[in-house]
Amino acid sequence: MAAGRSSVSLVLGFTALVLGSASAGGDEPQTAAPPPSSLVRAAVGIEHRDAGHLRPQERRPNPRFTGNGDGTVTDNLTGLIWLQDASCATLPRTDDAGRAFGAIAVSAALDLADPECGLSDGSQAGDWRLPSRFELESLLDLEFHDPALSNAAGTAKWSAGDPFSGVESSCYWSSVALASDPTYVWCVDLLDGLVFYVYEVHYYYVWPVRETREMQEMQ
Repeated sequence: MAAGRSSVSLVLGFTALVLGSASAGGDEPQTAAPPPSSLVRAAVGIEHRDAGHLRPQERRPNPRFTGNGDGTVTDNLTGLIWLQDASCATLPRTDDAGRAFGAIAVSAALDLADPECGLSDGSQAGDWRLPSRFELESLLDLEFHDPALSNAAGTAKWSAGDPFSGVESSCYWSSVALASDPTYVWCVDLLDGLVFYVYEVHYYYVWPVRETREMQEMQ
């Protein structure tokens, strides 16, 4: 789908298709990607609010991300803590590129613990989890492409080690299955920010996330 499309009628047409398939439980699941969710929200006036998802009137924090020196990175927008290595080759249950079937991606994230994947944060199995669809979306900066992610300061496109490593311009699994068919799972493509659902037998990347200790204690 061309990134430069600006026709309001086209966006609204896609929006109706996306929203219609979500509400009609009998529709066949599709593997084709809908347009970037930011375009859908702009067309119909919808804005998600999940784990601090940025609203248009809000300013991005400076810096956007902070490396913690223990294999983790804090997103100063959401307060969430992400694994610094976005394609960890030693993540449990994944292949040597940090990818897994959608059906086992949840378990792969849950099994992560210090000292795997360069961690020295004292985390234990069960502290980490697979992010929701909107938590993955909250990482995106659609000013950039390949990947659609900023650097730590939030002023330029991501580059290796600033602050994440191993970011792939590919699909990352979320923890959210399609409501009408749980064998299809939402993923977020870091290439251009597209959000779509695919059959769970595909191999895609696993990027674990966790809350701060304070956030965990409040739950």
